[in-house]
Amino acid sequence: MKDTFLYIWRDSKNKKYYLGMHKHIDGDDYAHSSSKMESFKLSTKPEYMKRKILFWDSYEKIRKLEGNILEKKALLEIYYNVPHPKTLDPVRAGKAGGLSNRDILKSVEHKRKISESNTGQSSHWLKGDSEKKRENLSKTMTGNTNSKNHNTEEYSNKQSEAMKKAWERKRNKKKESVSENKFW
Repeated sequence: MKDTFLYIWRDSKNKKYYLGMHKHIDGDDYAHSSSKMESFKLSTKPEYMKRKILFWDSYEKIRKLEGNILEKKALLEIYYNVPHPKTLDPVRAGKAGGLSNRDILKSVEHKRKISESNTGQSSHWLKGDSEKKRENLSKTMTGNTNSKNHNTEEYSNKQSEAMKKAWERKRNKKKESVSENKFW
């Protein structure tokens, strides 16, 4: 059943866009769910905001389409979208979340809470002190002789080749997916 639509808002005042989806219910006043774009209802939308409905289809198909598009578009500066962790892998979602908070200053109270929550936790890197790193190894790793030796040239070459192949697969996948979305 085609009960869900994919839409895009154009904010001509700020020259930005927002892509979203909505499961339609007759008479609802839904406009968008962006946490970054100006908040308003459909009935109270500002003059400079224009919405275009791109597709109607089932919820599942529209959600997948939205995820595919946002994977390519949401990190662009002209989009209000911040990728949802369920639509992107955690690394990219974390990056997107970090980018969305760029240039936003934290209050003194916020900084105090971060400091408080980190107090007593040992740093992963411990500022390069290798003795402290060894001391802080978990008991299960202490004396472990099965661990790979990451300092050998053989291991380094093997990892290098694996990464080259991974990047090549990623480039090929990107080329394929870009050609699939010709409507942009």
